[in-house]
Amino acid sequence: MGESSSAGSRHPDDTSSRLRTYRDRLEQAYLDQAKAYDKAVMTLSAGTLAISLTFVKDVINTPRPGTLTLLALAWTALAVSIVAILISMLTSQWALRKTIEQVDRGQERQLRAEPGGWRSWLTAALNVTAAVGFVLGVALLAWFAIANIGAVGTAPHP
Repeated sequence: MGESSSAGSRHPDDTSSRLRTYRDRLEQAYLDQAKAYDKAVMTLSAGTLAISLTFVKDVINTPRPGTLTLLALAWTALAVSIVAILISMLTSQWALRKTIEQVDRGQERQLRAEPGGWRSWLTAALNVTAAVGFVLGVALLAWFAIANIGAVGTAPHP
């Protein structure tokens, strides 16, 4: 009977240890994914902006009247996406630093409620802004391109 009670008391510790290890792996995967997200949005936004510049210069010599607004909005959305990701990288560093300070000070209640403080919230908001800016920029560029399909290779308007 002593063995079963001893085995029973070890089981929760083993489970707890496995869960901590599993949580640590999840946390590392989350951080890796966040880095990959930042890199992907930055690369895609900058690449789309560069390709669109080339497209306008080399393919659509003279855009149809009224479509330049679409192009300006698309470029603005892509620029907002790039700036939002750059700022989110900085606020993410601030959030991590604040979380480390909270751990060092033993601020368990704050860690449970709001690790990293407002910096974490701002980082998340900037990441969403970057994604929305990218999607909106691509959509506006597509709209611009479709609206100018007939203008491809035409001579400039006087």
